[in-house]
Amino acid sequence: MKKIVIATMGSRGDVEPYIALGIELKNLGYDVVVSAPSVYGTLVREHNLEYRELKAVNPQEMMKLPEVEDKFNKGNMVGALVVLMQKSASVINTYLQEMYSNMEGADAVITSMIPYGASDAAEKMNVPMIHTLLNPAVPTKEFPSVIMPYIPKCAYKLSHKALERGFYICFKKSLNQLRKREWKLPKLKRCPLYTYRMNNHKTLLAYSDSIIEKPHDWSKNEVITGFWQIDEKNEYVPSEELNNFLDESGKEPYYIGFGSMPIKDVKHTVSMIDEALEAIDEKAVVYLSYNYDQELRHSERICIVKDVPHSWLFPRVKATVIHGGIGTCRASMMAGKPTLVIPFMGDQEFWGLQLSRIGIGPKPVKLKNLNAQLLSELLAELNCPEYRDKAKEIQKSLSDENGAYKAAKVIDEIMNVYE
Repeated sequence: MKKIVIATMGSRGDVEPYIALGIELKNLGYDVVVSAPSVYGTLVREHNLEYRELKAVNPQEMMKLPEVEDKFNKGNMVGALVVLMQKSASVINTYLQEMYSNMEGADAVITSMIPYGASDAAEKMNVPMIHTLLNPAVPTKEFPSVIMPYIPKCAYKLSHKALERGFYICFKKSLNQLRKREWKLPKLKRCPLYTYRMNNHKTLLAYSDSIIEKPHDWSKNEVITGFWQIDEKNEYVPSEELNNFLDESGKEPYYIGFGSMPIKDVKHTVSMIDEALEAIDEKAVVYLSYNYDQELRHSERICIVKDVPHSWLFPRVKATVIHGGIGTCRASMMAGKPTLVIPFMGDQEFWGLQLSRIGIGPKPVKLKNLNAQLLSELLAELNCPEYRDKAKEIQKSLSDENGAYKAAKVIDEIMNVYE
C-alpha cells in the first residue's frame, strides 16, 4: 500500500481540511499519515488516520504571547505578524528537522502553504511532492495577495510574489545549512515554489470557484477543487444550558465568535455585545477564544460557550459574526448563513471582503472600530432578506461540490504517473 504523508501547520481551520483530504485518500486505498502540531493529534486519530507529532510550534500558544496580544489590541496586524515570525525564528531549525523526519517512508508528500522541510524530504527520497493551498496564493494580476487586500491593481502580482518570497527568505538560511550539513542536498538558488510551478507541477487549491473564479493568467496546473470538508456525523451532545438557550425564545440566536484570536478586554467585549443585542431585542451564542480561562457570566441575551462544532451549531443560528479564518468562513457558508467578518490578522480581511463581494454580509469591520451601536446596526443588517437569500444560494452551490474527493482523485492520477 502506498504511503502518503500530509504536512500541515496552523490553526484548527488550517488542519481540518487536510484531515478531510486524508480521509478521501484513505478511501482510495492509500496509507495516510498526517503531520500536524501536537494540539491536533486527537483530532487526526479520531478520523482513523495515522498521526505524526510536530512539536516545534504550538499555534495556540503563539497567539497567547503578550507581545502578539499587545499588537492585536492596538490594531497593528502587520506588527503582530512580524512578532510571530520573529518568535518562530528561534525554532525554525527544529521545525525544519521535525518536518523533514516526519516524512520518513513516504511514497508521496502533500505540502501546505509553507512546504519547507517536507519538500526537502520529498526531494531526498525522490518521491513526488504535491503542493496545496487553502488560499488563492498563486501569483496573478487579477486580485491581491490575501494579506494585502487594499493595494493598487498594478501591484497585485507583485504582492503574491512578495508573500511567497518573504516566507522563503525566513527559512532560506536554515534550509541551506541543513541541506548541506545533514540532508546532503544541493544549495537552493531560488524559491522552490517558483521552480515547482516552472516544472509544470500541479497546485491544488482548496476553496470554491463559486467564491473566487480562477484567474485567466493561471495555467491548467492550478486546480481549484472546492473546499475540503469533513463529513461530520454531528454526534455532538450540547450542554443542557446551551440546549435551553437555543429553545427558549422560539427564534434563532446569532453566533458571535473569534476563534483563537486574542482579546485583551474580554469583559468589555461581552458588555458591548450584550448592549448591542439589547438594542435590537436579540440574543447570541458567544465564543471568545479558547485561550481565555476565566469564567464569564451569561445573561438573558448571551450564552457563552467553549468549543462547539460549527457543523452542529451554525445550522441553528440566524447569522454569524466571525474572525474570518477560512475554516470558519467555510463553515458559515456551508450552513447558508449571512456572515460578518471582524478580522484580526493574515488572510481574514481578504476573506471578509470576498464574502461581502458575493453578497452574504457587510464589509468587514475591525474590533478596534466596533462599538455597541455599530454592532447592533450590523447585526440588524445581517438579518436582511438579501443576505439570507444569497447565503442559501451559496450553500446550495457548495453542497454540490466534494472538494476533498476531487483533490484526492487528482493526487491519485499523479501517483499513477509515477508508478
